[in-house]
Amino acid sequence: MCSRGATLSLYQVPDLYLLSTLSPIQVIPEFDMPGHAHAAIASMKARYHVTNDTTYLLSDLDDSSQYKFVAFHLSNASSLLEIRNK
Repeated sequence: MCSRGATLSLYQVPDLYLLSTLSPIQVIPEFDMPGHAHAAIASMKARYHVTNDTTYLLSDLDDSSQYKFVAFHLSNASSLLEIRNK
């Protein structure tokens, strides 16, 4: 199927799910996300506010985007899995 570090296409996921229902295999998805990217952006923005040096700035100062973290959703999902496995 998929070796370590490889990814599945959008079209392969349903096939994997179907195969897992026909065998004693449990599919546990893993989402690869750049967890430290937001920390780097925030750090360089804080550095800019202290030094006024834009050399290492990783974001647009006029960007008003808001970020939501997956950790909240993952902890909720793991709570559901714990209830299901009891």
